Amino acid sequence: MGAAQWIATQGITQWTHYLDGSGKADLVEAISRGEVYLFMREGAPVGTISLAMLPSEWDQVIWGEAAADGGAGYVHRLAVARAAAGTGVGEAMLDWAEGRVRAEGGQFLRLDCVAENEGLNRYYARRFQARGEAANIGMRFRRWEKALG
Repeated sequence: MGAAQWIATQGITQWTHYLDGSGKADLVEAISRGEVYLFMREGAPVGTISLAMLPSEWDQVIWGEAAADGGAGYVHRLAVARAAAGTGVGEAMLDWAEGRVRAEGGQFLRLDCVAENEGLNRYYARRFQARGEAANIGMRFRRWEKALG
């Protein structure tokens, strides 16, 4: 079962655009920009993450004026294969993203997630600072940020 399917079984309305196919174009564009990374373990994919050093239209809506300041990397589509859940893959991908942003001279790592996804928000709260909520596409999203200085 894929990440989007599993999330849907949990009653969380996140990533439904991947299930109905309407998110395909955004994903293809992110791949073509070189922002999508696949993490492997022993020859098998265990996770994926998208990392952008420039804020997308989405990020500009979610982060407002903070996105215009520059100096941040933006994480999207962080997903861990169900078989690798709980093995530190997510933490390793976030560590990698922090290192990439630092190497590019960035000062912050930012991400957002659906506000109703309490489990994921608890996960992010372990290493990020909450930066409020924003609305987009008729939903609420929590903003998370980590200073890298």
